[in-house]
Amino acid sequence: MAQPFRLPRVSEKLRGVPRVERWAPPDFSNLGSLAAALEKAHPDTAPVAPLRMLGEGFFSVAVATASGAVFRLGTSPDVLARYEKEWRLLPWLGQQELPTPIPEPRWLVEASDVFPFGGIGYLMLPGRSFVPDLLERGERSTLAREIAAFNLAMHQLPVEEARAIGLSAGREVDRAWDEAYRDASLVALRPVLDSQDYARLIGWWDRSLADPRMSQFEAVVVHGDIGAGNLLVDERSHLIGVLDFEHATVGDVMHDFRQLRFLGEGFLDEVLSAYSELGGRLDLGIAYRMERARQLSAFGSILRAWGRGERTAIIEAPARLREVGVL
Repeated sequence: MAQPFRLPRVSEKLRGVPRVERWAPPDFSNLGSLAAALEKAHPDTAPVAPLRMLGEGFFSVAVATASGAVFRLGTSPDVLARYEKEWRLLPWLGQQELPTPIPEPRWLVEASDVFPFGGIGYLMLPGRSFVPDLLERGERSTLAREIAAFNLAMHQLPVEEARAIGLSAGREVDRAWDEAYRDASLVALRPVLDSQDYARLIGWWDRSLADPRMSQFEAVVVHGDIGAGNLLVDERSHLIGVLDFEHATVGDVMHDFRQLRFLGEGFLDEVLSAYSELGGRLDLGIAYRMERARQLSAFGSILRAWGRGERTAIIEAPARLREVGVL
């Protein structure tokens, strides 16, 4: 008789990295009730209503108050630990000579019945969220250079000071995320893959987790999620703000370029070229690690869908894994 499948225990040594568990996201759809709860928790944010929904990411929703504050409110476990990291990190970053404004944290929302996964708030920065269409309407080469300049300024920050305020070792964080992705995907996809594809998935993870090339980099301070959703631009598409530092680590420079792939390979190349022209160093293995990161990114939605019980996304996941070359 075949032995039942046992989910491996994912490492829990790093706070802020998802454990493989299921959860119910909080319902933030009633903006009136949400505004009242925020104002009760933080009276100095008044007036909160009318509250405006700005968007939803993998781990948070973002809302704007009538008084000009922005709150990111957690919708998944473990995100509060990353908000707490931002709470420590952003004041330190504010003392550095970064070329682009960043948020100044004002409010840390504690976990409660209304906010089960906490939140973080700051005064709204000027500008609008960058969207890919703006590449064709703005000064493309200027924006590429501005992103490169911000990345380089982050990468030149003193690593030991960053570690002293609690930034984790990036490779350990990457490994913990990879283990969480693996564990969730092996459970979630077992019912929807045939035996051959399931064996391919196991083999891919065995090779990926044992790949020494993913650790061959010089660790620097990285934002960790430089992409369209975290960039603010003006009317000419010049970079005037960078948001969301919850994934910051002392880690691989690759993480500050990989999301730019979604704005087009040509634009990514422009940013990389500008980074080198400004004096940034790119090791020979970065292209390989970015390609592996592209494959790994397909597992983020699987972890989220399995955790939240979203079956449609699980059914669609194998097609995405074939597209990126995992299956």
